[in-house]
Amino acid sequence: MANKDRIQRRKARKERRKEERRQARESHLDVTKRKHRNHDENGANNIEKTHIVVKDFEPLRDIHRDFDMTYFANELTVGVGCAGTGKTFRAVLRALKDVFNPALPYEKIILIRTTVAVRDDGHLPGTAEEKAAPYERPFMGIVNEICGRDDAYGILKAKGVIEFHSTSHEQGLTYRNAVIVCDEIQNYTFKELDLITTRRGKDCKTIAVGDFVQDYVTTRKEKSGLAQWMQIVEVMQDLGYAGIVEFSEDDIVRDEFVKNYIKTRNKLKLAA
Repeated sequence: MANKDRIQRRKARKERRKEERRQARESHLDVTKRKHRNHDENGANNIEKTHIVVKDFEPLRDIHRDFDMTYFANELTVGVGCAGTGKTFRAVLRALKDVFNPALPYEKIILIRTTVAVRDDGHLPGTAEEKAAPYERPFMGIVNEICGRDDAYGILKAKGVIEFHSTSHEQGLTYRNAVIVCDEIQNYTFKELDLITTRRGKDCKTIAVGDFVQDYVTTRKEKSGLAQWMQIVEVMQDLGYAGIVEFSEDDIVRDEFVKNYIKTRNKLKLAA
């Protein structure tokens, strides 16, 4: 009997959270005319004076629409599956849309990647920022494309609207009023995934995307923690806190050649 009551309470809590998220989703459409929370009368950090606009990109596949709806309804959205399916693009698009929405509490986007290379080329020279630059570059192209101008990423980063972090220096931090985008999560160790997940503070949402196949960690000294972390996410999904979206070969949008290459690779059961 106690077990039945516990299940009913969990179900009621889940339904309550769904209703709260439905209302939150509707608030995405209610963009008020009040000044943006990043508005600064002096103009130093005024997002409105950047003249940057986040363009609309309609979902190219049904899975992209599912991804958007999962994001609206959950505090943690995890997208896993094939390369070339637009996971990172969609994640950054949703983050930008929310940061530019004055009706929402998000002030910045925190873009995170682990500094794992495809091939061990030794230690990169330069400062920590210079070493992280190659891992930041994919985000630059995506942001610039979404905003329709080549300097968008640089401007938004200079104004503190975008931050790029590597997983190496996150201990002791607390993220607040942010949309957190974790990319290439198959290359994170469990310790890194656990660390990033527990950095969240007030008014945050997290998107994590990756591909189990493109794993460049398990061949080295360290091991990918994605499978282990996903066990926790699946339980969090049952509790109503997280949503998981799985992308397949048929969702690839990058190029027809890439689509057929990946299908052939998977058919031959060859890992990258």
